[in-house]
Amino acid sequence: MLSKAQIEVTNECNFSCSGCHRNLMKRKIGFMSLDTLAHSLELCNKLNIKEIWLHNWGEPLLHPDILKIVNSTSSYGFKVGFTTNGHYLRPQLVEDLEYNGLDFLDISFGTETPPKFRDFLIYMFRYANRIGIRVSFRSVVCDLYEYDYILSNIGNFKIKWQRQMIFDSNHIRSEKCPVIKNLFVINWDGTVVSCCQAFDNQIIYGDVYTSKDAILERIEYLYNHPTIGICKKCVEVDYDLPIIYKLGK
Repeated sequence: MLSKAQIEVTNECNFSCSGCHRNLMKRKIGFMSLDTLAHSLELCNKLNIKEIWLHNWGEPLLHPDILKIVNSTSSYGFKVGFTTNGHYLRPQLVEDLEYNGLDFLDISFGTETPPKFRDFLIYMFRYANRIGIRVSFRSVVCDLYEYDYILSNIGNFKIKWQRQMIFDSNHIRSEKCPVIKNLFVINWDGTVVSCCQAFDNQIIYGDVYTSKDAILERIEYLYNHPTIGICKKCVEVDYDLPIIYKLGK
């Protein structure tokens, strides 16, 4: 049953992280208009979505209207959050995000993160938690050796470990994807796609003007035909990806 949607407010980013699909992405770079956002939220409301993440491939804080976007999303009654690389986080901005209705925040963290920036992210982590935003670190890594390295360098903070998605040319999916029926993605231009792994619109459900019944029909079809398109090469097996928690104080 659908419960979550990702709304890509932009696919522009100020970082170029290794392993990120933005390095492969060929679709146009852009920013979601407030009109497209309004239609996106209407579609999510019709589909009874409860939680919206304002990111997909890009840095949400680059959007000049990010506070309006958070406010509009929250005003609909959705729980709202996003993942950020943390570069633009400052105490005043965090306060403004909280005031406009931001519920949760993931701060992306990598093995290549410089120590000084890591210290800054930890400070912002503490500050956001203190004023009432639920925060966690998200680290996308290839293996547990990288995960252990990060843990040894960040201290006792809760970290979500998310493995890096791979597409195996020898893999043919036989099982139904556990993600498909739980979420979908709306890109910055209003295109509705299956998931974040359809980073170049490899699987399109329609757009924000497509009826909810048509969207649901396409979700059901894709769910029941796991060997279509990029799905047949995707090795995803758990909804929301495997997560390991290191509980802090």
